[in-house]
Amino acid sequence: MKIILRNNTNRTFLAMQKINEINFDFIDFKIKLPGQKKWTKDFELFLIWFIGFSEGDGSFITDPKNKRNFFFLVQADPKVLYLIKDKLGFGNVQFHDSKKNYYRFSISDQKEIDLLIRIFNGNLQLNKTEKRFLQWFEIYNQYTKVKDKVDFKGNNSIPGRFISLENPWLTGFIDAEGCFNAGLKKSLTISGYNMQLRFIIDQKGEKELLNQILTVLGWGILNNRYQVTDMQRITLTSNKKETYLSLIMYLDKYKLKTNKILSYKRWKRAFHYANQDKLREIVKQPKILKKVQRLLQSINQNLKI
Repeated sequence: MKIILRNNTNRTFLAMQKINEINFDFIDFKIKLPGQKKWTKDFELFLIWFIGFSEGDGSFITDPKNKRNFFFLVQADPKVLYLIKDKLGFGNVQFHDSKKNYYRFSISDQKEIDLLIRIFNGNLQLNKTEKRFLQWFEIYNQYTKVKDKVDFKGNNSIPGRFISLENPWLTGFIDAEGCFNAGLKKSLTISGYNMQLRFIIDQKGEKELLNQILTVLGWGILNNRYQVTDMQRITLTSNKKETYLSLIMYLDKYKLKTNKILSYKRWKRAFHYANQDKLREIVKQPKILKKVQRLLQSINQNLKI
């Protein structure tokens, strides 16, 4: 199955945002805001980014036997994990896997899980994340160290209802699941080469959510991954920077927080070399051609598909 959206006018993009402006609910979290934290707009935007990132990379684990809930984020680069710990004011970061060189942010304390629940509750966008989160409540309701527990709010069965280019949820999700990809191949063009620049998001069993992402971006292709059950992929492919205007404007406003920002910046630079007139100049200068090839290779280092 293939769904194609092509709508690159900035006017339509802005109109879609007006339709999609629904606020995240942090009322319950504000009541128990950690003592050293002050509620600011920047902190609220961080929490929205954190929700998107957690829905992409977070693990919601339950241990019914011992009546415990666990939350994990695993990353090769610990900087973003320490950022999360510092911003939230709780959680732990530890070196996790010596073979793969991974670090893990973890939360299991009852009172800290209560704070996480107050951040996520009613704000999750993916159906599968919502189902795992609901399992937390079966154990959470048995917690003995937490007073004034909150009730499960759910996402009103509308996946992706908060996805908008006016909040950083999608940036967090891209930090976890997005991919910037570039390639240079020989072709029958006037330069003898064709540069292909792509943006990709894969997700299993979340077609409605991916459709919503395509809607706010205004264009792209959604199709099923070959020989992968119930896995869909968003693909944006173009060598023209203006085609990606809505995505670039969004990511320049709500910046990526992981190392993926390096791939994004290099990906943006590559557009400078992508048109045929520029490529025709480059292929005449082997040193510059190698420089461009190294740039494209560096973009693909954070490839996640």
